[in-house]
Amino acid sequence: MMKTNTYLACALCIILLALLNSCGSDDALPPDTTAPTNIMLTLNDLSANSSTDPIRISNTLEIKINATDDNGVTKVEVFIDNQKVNEDNSAPFELDIDVTPFETGEHTLKVTASDAAGNASSTEETVFIDNTMPSITNISLENDIIIGGDDNPVTFEVTDDAGIANVTVFINETNIADITDATYESIIKTSTLEDGNNEIKIVATDLTGNISTISQNFVVDNTGPEIVINAIAEGQIIDKLFSFEPMITDAYSEVASVEVLFNDQQVQFFDNISDLKFDFDPENYTVGNATFKFIAIDNLGNSSNYEITVENKRILLILEVPDNLIQQSTIEYWAFISGADGTHISTQQITNSTSEVKFHSNGEFLNIDTFTLTLLNYDNGDNNSLYSIQNLTRDTPGRIDLFGPKESNVLQTGLQYPISGFPDFTSIRGNAIDHDGITSNNEFFANSYDPIWDSNAETQYSYVYAINSNTGDYSYEKIAKPFPNDYTLDINNFSVENVEQKTVELTNSNQNIFLTLYGYDNELAFTTDSFHEIFFGSIGNGIANYSLNNSFNNYRHRISTNDYITERTGVPLTSYSKPNWNLDYSQNQNTISLTKDGVEHKVGQVYINNQSNFETRYSWTIVFDSQDQDTVIIPTIPEELSHLNFYTFSKSNDFEVRQVEISNYVGINSYSEYLNLVVKENKDYKEVSDQVDSVYKVINNSTALFIFWNYPF
Repeated sequence: MMKTNTYLACALCIILLALLNSCGSDDALPPDTTAPTNIMLTLNDLSANSSTDPIRISNTLEIKINATDDNGVTKVEVFIDNQKVNEDNSAPFELDIDVTPFETGEHTLKVTASDAAGNASSTEETVFIDNTMPSITNISLENDIIIGGDDNPVTFEVTDDAGIANVTVFINETNIADITDATYESIIKTSTLEDGNNEIKIVATDLTGNISTISQNFVVDNTGPEIVINAIAEGQIIDKLFSFEPMITDAYSEVASVEVLFNDQQVQFFDNISDLKFDFDPENYTVGNATFKFIAIDNLGNSSNYEITVENKRILLILEVPDNLIQQSTIEYWAFISGADGTHISTQQITNSTSEVKFHSNGEFLNIDTFTLTLLNYDNGDNNSLYSIQNLTRDTPGRIDLFGPKESNVLQTGLQYPISGFPDFTSIRGNAIDHDGITSNNEFFANSYDPIWDSNAETQYSYVYAINSNTGDYSYEKIAKPFPNDYTLDINNFSVENVEQKTVELTNSNQNIFLTLYGYDNELAFTTDSFHEIFFGSIGNGIANYSLNNSFNNYRHRISTNDYITERTGVPLTSYSKPNWNLDYSQNQNTISLTKDGVEHKVGQVYINNQSNFETRYSWTIVFDSQDQDTVIIPTIPEELSHLNFYTFSKSNDFEVRQVEISNYVGINSYSEYLNLVVKENKDYKEVSDQVDSVYKVINNSTALFIFWNYPF
C-alpha cells in the first residue's frame, strides 16, 4: 500500500511541471531559423577564397574555419568528395586532416557549419591533393664505392609531377649543397672527411612539400698503403745477403704497385703484389750510409713511403766466442784487425758476455784484399800473449770459431812418492793427457789434471817408465788410477814385457835427434788424444836407438832437431830426411823479410818474444802464407790498447824475432785450405793431417821452440 502511494505522488508532480511550462511559453523568443553565414576557410595557412587555382595539399590538410552566426556556431564538419573526414564542436575551429588515403588529383572540399538550433550552411572548394613523392634516380655514385681526392662529381635526377622546390645534399648530416635550379650535381671533397665509411644523403622537396630522401654509403681513402718491413731496422749495419718480404696492405683499396729504391736506385718493382719476397745483396752497392725507400701506391693513386737508413759495410770476419774463452787469469782479451801493411782497421774487446764479434772495414774492401786478425790476452801475471793470422780474406775463412783455453784444470799437484831399487842415472817419467810426473832427488813428483777441452779425454791408468842414461835400459809400470797415497815406485814392479829396441836415423843431418813417442790404448783414446808418453829423450847425432813398447793400439811420434821437426801418426820410421827447403830472414823494425825456397810448405809462423827487455813480457805468434808471402809485417798495436804498458813498449821498441818456420801439412794443399780446415773451426792440426814437416830458423842457432801449430791461449 505504501509503494502505490509513492508512485501516485510522483505522477502528480510531473503533471504539475508540464502545466507550469505551458503557461510560460507565451513570453519566449521567436525560433532561430538562420543558418551560419560567411564561412571562410584557411587551408594550410592559405586563404581558400582568395585564389582561382585549387590549393595544392599533400599529406596533411590544416584547415581553419571562420563562420558568422547570431547565436554562435556550435559545430563544423569537413567532407572530401562528400566523405566526412573530421568535425569540431568548439571554437576556434582548427582541424588537421590526413589526406594521404586520397589519390593525387582534384577533390571537392566541403565544410558545413551548424548553430545550436541545428541550422547549417556549407561552402565548397576545389583542392588538389598531391601525394606523389619526388623521385630521385640515376645517382652516379655507386653504393660503397671507394673514392679519394677533392674532385668527385655526383650527378642525379629529381622529378615530380608538381615540380621540385628544393634539393639538398648532405655528407654525414652536413649540408654541402642546396640546389634550386634543376642542375642536380654536387662535388664530394674527401680531404675534409675521415677515411672509411661516409654517407651522402639527397633530400628533394616538391612544390607541395612532399619530401623524398635517398642515402648511399661511400668509402673515403686518402691514405696510401701501410708498409711494414721486418728484415732490417733503422741504423742497422748491412753486410750480407738477406731476404726482404715486405708486408704491404691497404685498409680500403687494392695495392697497385710497390717500388724499392736503394739510394734512389731502383732495386725492385712489383705490379703484382701477390709475392713481394726478394733478396738484397749489399755487395752490389757502394759502402757507406744509405737509405732504403719503399713506395707503395694503391688503386686510387694514394702513395706511401717508408724509409730506413742503414750503413752498408763490408764484413771482414766473424768470431764465434765460446763461454769459456776468458780464463780466470785473464784481465783483458782483445781482438783487432789490421791491413796487409799492418795499419789498424778495427778493434773490439771480448768479455765474458761476448758471444760473437763482427769486424767490418772502414771503406770498400775487395774479396781479394788481405788482412790480419790478432788476438791479445793480457793476464794477471803482466803477460801479453798475442796470436796473429795473416793473409785472411773476406771469404777465407769468413768465420772463426774460437776455442776455450786448451789447458787443464789442476786437480792435485806436488804429490810425492818414494822410489826404490833403481840404479844411479835412472830417470822416471810419467806424462799423459790428465797427469804428469818426474823424478827429482830420489822421489817421484806427480800432478793430476782435468782436460777441460774434451770430456772424453782421459786415461785408465798411469804409465810410468824408467830410462837409465848410462845403459839405455828401459822398463815401465802401469799404475791403476788414482795413485795410492802410500805408493812406492819399486823397480821390482817395472816390466820389460813387449819392449823392443828400435833405431831411427836422420839421413841428411848429424844434429842431435829428439824423439817423443806416444801410445794410445784404443781408437777412442787416439781420437781424443788420450795419450801416454812412452819415450822421450835426446838419442844421438843423426842416428840413435830407442825403446818401443809394442803393446799399444795406436802411436804418434815427433822427431826433431834444431832446424827440423816432423810429427806423424804411427811408430817412428827407420829413417827420415829433412825437406830440401832453405829458410832465412832479416828484420827491419816491424818488417820481417823472408828468404826461402821449396814448394811443399804452405804455412809459416814467426815467433816473437822477449830476448833482452823483460820489463814488458810478451810472446807473439804470427801465422802467414809461406808459399806466397815473402814479407811478414808485425801489426801496429791499436790505440784502444794505449792503457796497456805493452802499447807503449810497442811504440818505442823493436820486437825481437826468436824463430821463423815453414811447414807442410800432408793432406792440406794450400794456405787457404789450412785456414778453412784448421783455423776456421779451431781444430787441432792432428784432426786434419797425419803428418807435419817443418823447417826452422832460430836466432843465434839457439834451441828451437817446437810446435806452434795451435792457438797458444
